[in-house]
Amino acid sequence: KHNWWEKFRQLLVLVTIFSFTSNLFLKLSTHEAYVNGLLVDYLIPKIYLFDFLLLINLIVLLFDKKNYQIFKKNKRKFKKNSKIILILLSIFFVKQVFSLNISLIILYLRIILTVIFIFSISLDRKKLKIVYQALLLSIIWQSFLAYYQFIRQQALAPYYIFGETNLQHFATISRAQFLTVEKILPYGSTAHPNILAGIVSIFSILFIDKKQTNKCLITLLLLNALVICFITQSLSAFLTICLF
Repeated sequence: KHNWWEKFRQLLVLVTIFSFTSNLFLKLSTHEAYVNGLLVDYLIPKIYLFDFLLLINLIVLLFDKKNYQIFKKNKRKFKKNSKIILILLSIFFVKQVFSLNISLIILYLRIILTVIFIFSISLDRKKLKIVYQALLLSIIWQSFLAYYQFIRQQALAPYYIFGETNLQHFATISRAQFLTVEKILPYGSTAHPNILAGIVSIFSILFIDKKQTNKCLITLLLLNALVICFITQSLSAFLTICLF
């Protein structure tokens, strides 16, 4: 029923959302990332795999005629949402305008591309189905990596394959005491255990909130999220699950 172009668009959406959880990036430079002689990771300008896929989505969006028809049908919804987003982006820009650097410019571009990507999905019901498939796949994959890393105390593969942090030979790797044993906390393919727990928790909440029929799946997702919160020692993610 679907031609190759439609299948490509759906696959692109799925891979883009799935790539959001990956810490794979290309480091541009480190000259502006030093503060008092210390290298600050958050100031390093990086182009993530997610950014690259967002750009491809934008190109597809601009050259696909179907998208113009979708926008015409949803003009009112688009205008309302765009005003809110523009206000939020303006506030964010004013807050950071006096401390602009390469990493912040890349961040602004990433935010804009992400907003456009979210709009394009929200206006197309066919894409929304793909979103929840991508959420579930991300939960399964990140949970698998978390359990493997916690049990084996090492990464599954080298960084350049999945974007996993090197869990060996680094003094700054997050650790915690479990009974009488100190263990390295799992990172999945994210930059920090808290981010891993946050992604699994929020993705589980989003999936459960939409698919509320299968009680067995809901129970498994909640239990899995709680276990991930425990092995990552993430209090914020645990409180998020509890509030939900």
